[in-house]
This record gives sequence, structure tokens and C-alpha cells, in this order.
Amino acid sequence: MRFKLLLILILLLITNAVSSRLTYYGPSGYSFVPSGFVSGDWKYSGFTGGEFTTLQNMRLYPKFLAFRTSAFSDRLEISLSSTYEFVGDDGYKVKKFADGLLPISPALKWNIADNRGKFVRVGYSFGVVYVYGIYASITTQLGSLPILQPEFTGAVSLGPERGYGLIGGRLQTADLSGKALPLAFTAEAGWSSSMSSIGRTEEGFFAFGSELDLGRNLTLLGGFRLDPSTYYNYDDKGKETTKKDGQNTGGKWSLRLEFHFDGVKSTGEKKL
Repeated sequence: MRFKLLLILILLLITNAVSSRLTYYGPSGYSFVPSGFVSGDWKYSGFTGGEFTTLQNMRLYPKFLAFRTSAFSDRLEISLSSTYEFVGDDGYKVKKFADGLLPISPALKWNIADNRGKFVRVGYSFGVVYVYGIYASITTQLGSLPILQPEFTGAVSLGPERGYGLIGGRLQTADLSGKALPLAFTAEAGWSSSMSSIGRTEEGFFAFGSELDLGRNLTLLGGFRLDPSTYYNYDDKGKETTKKDGQNTGGKWSLRLEFHFDGVKSTGEKKL
């Protein structure tokens, strides 16, 4: 038994898999923030799990599902998710189809440009997804560095009810030669402003997570989300009255398993 565990750990450390890293809403990126890249490492990918709960109760229950693919030489990304909103006018309340088992909420992302240099990669994309409306994102990635390889994303969106400002980052671990290792860490935040009447709930969140590639076709993702604002009900004049149910001011944890189809990378060796 000990030998098997040791063998698994060795395989994890020497495997250099690259995941698409889907958001809960479908488009590739972090947990909630879509990035400026459209991944070309895998033709198809998806995830299951992701229930937000206490740290002691984290399980890989299929409470969330999402799938993605790409077309036109990885310029267009098409995705479907069972989740379409985390915060609405009723406060923090995750909204899913069929309790998360029906991925029918669509999203599209178009990569405008993907400029790759020896050490720097910059991607520009725009897209549409239910929660954010129309969005634009830019991502800068520093690769081939030893120890840690950072990535930064900024995005803005305009929807029928809210406008969002979003930021995200990723730290990819690497060996001394700059070769990526299977462990990465993410952090992101978002805030919104009402685009319509006074009194609509405005979303604000912080999140962080980790990614561990389990061989070439699986990635285990752990995450934490905190909604620091207390959500209130409002009267006709826009004044706070009572607190809404289901606050997330203390934060919740999640666990996801992402899977990748098309075992041969469409771009050959990993490029930055």
C-alpha cells in the first residue's frame, strides 16, 4: 500500500499536464474570472463537483457541471454550464439548473489576439456569459521562469443589470530550469455596480484556490469564496430594511475535478 502511494506521488511530480481551467460559468479562466486566453492544449474539457460548503464537509458531489470546446484554430470557445449566477437580487444564492446536473447555460469567448514571446504571453478576448453580460479580458503570462511563473488578468463587463470589474491571478510552480510543475495557485476578486434601479443587490467577492494535475487528463481544484458584503432587502425608496437569507460573509470551500479529452495536445509542446 505504501509503495502504491509513493508511486502515485512520483507520477504527480513528474507529470507536466496543462488544464483548461474552466470557471463555474463555463468560459476558461480561474474559478469565476474569465481569462484573455482560449486554451489550445485540450480540445474538450469539463468539470464536476464544486459544492460550496464548510471545510470539513468538502466532497466531490456532482453539484456543478460545465463543458467547453474550441473552434476556428482555438479562436472561438464554446461552453455550457449548469450554473448561471452566484448572487442575484435575493442575495448570495447559487442558481443552477436541475440542482447542477443540467449544463445548458451557454457562453462564448472570442480570442482577439494571442501574442507569444519567449518569456511573455499576452491574450485579449471578449465574450458573453449570463452572469456578466458582454465582457472583455486581458491576460499577461510570464513563462519560462524558475520556481514561480505568474499570470495576471483584468476584465470588465456590461450586463442588463450590473457592470463588473474583475481581476485574477495565477502562480504556476516550476523547477529551476523553468519547466512547469503540476501545482498552481489562484486568486481573484470581483465587484459590481447596479445598471438599473437603486436597491438592486451589488455583488462583491474574493476567492482563491489551488490546482493539482493528476496525470495528463485530470486536474483536482480546491477553492474558497468569500462575499464580504452583507446583502439586504430594500424598501421602495432604496433604504435597507432586513438582511437577506444565505449570507456568505464567513466564506465557503469547494472541490472540483476537471477532465480533459483529446490526449494529444493540438499545439504540440507547451508554448508561452
